[in-house]
Amino acid sequence: MRAIKYLIPVFLLYLISCSEKGDQYVELRLGDFLVENSAVSMKLISDGATEKYSLNYSDLTSYYKIKPGVYQIQVVVHEKVILEKKIGFAAGGKFTLFIYGLLSENQVVNQTTTSSQLHSIVSGAEARTANGYLPQMRLLDDHYEGGKTTAQMRWVNLVPFEKSFTAEASLDSDINFGTTAYGNDHASQKFDIGTYSVIWRSKSSPIKRLEMSQALDKQTLYTFFLIPEIQGKTGDLKVVTGESSKTNKEE
Repeated sequence: MRAIKYLIPVFLLYLISCSEKGDQYVELRLGDFLVENSAVSMKLISDGATEKYSLNYSDLTSYYKIKPGVYQIQVVVHEKVILEKKIGFAAGGKFTLFIYGLLSENQVVNQTTTSSQLHSIVSGAEARTANGYLPQMRLLDDHYEGGKTTAQMRWVNLVPFEKSFTAEASLDSDINFGTTAYGNDHASQKFDIGTYSVIWRSKSSPIKRLEMSQALDKQTLYTFFLIPEIQGKTGDLKVVTGESSKTNKEE
């Protein structure tokens, strides 16, 4: 017990020292993929202060630097709060926070709390609730975890009322880029540097639904958000691309 008594202050000093030496901020970008023509407001509330961001459909911002801590996140449409979530961010984190889904005529606020020692990565199955296509909020970890001379790509299926989509990426040959259902993301996949053709098809269909070209830079994570094209014909798709480079690229 005496050893533990002395170790606790030492451990706290170590954490403070690491915090002082490390990045004092969180990098956070915001995305609006809620199928809605009206502007959306996202509010980040912490310690009595509120930062408000206005986004339109298919917007993906650049990264903002925010202080680490616990934030109350509110999503407001037509002056009404439709989503509310508490999330903790640790210093040095790099994330994309985005909303998606369809508004109902009598939308009520969807409240959830996600906070675990000031850092919670809300991704994967635990981030989604069984609420059909109603609005939801997701957080993706944007840290690059590939090699020095390669890149990474991943994609998120945010197209409601559709079957799963299948993707492939082509450089010198076709590469399977996964099959993903609505609300799911295909895990980051490592690729050699080059310019790729990326194709999406409805599952079990040979017909191309969307094709795009993407040049890859080393030590960069590319995230493709597959969403409906609400300005075009019914069934049209579009991709919003987010890039996240390693902070200090290795040579």
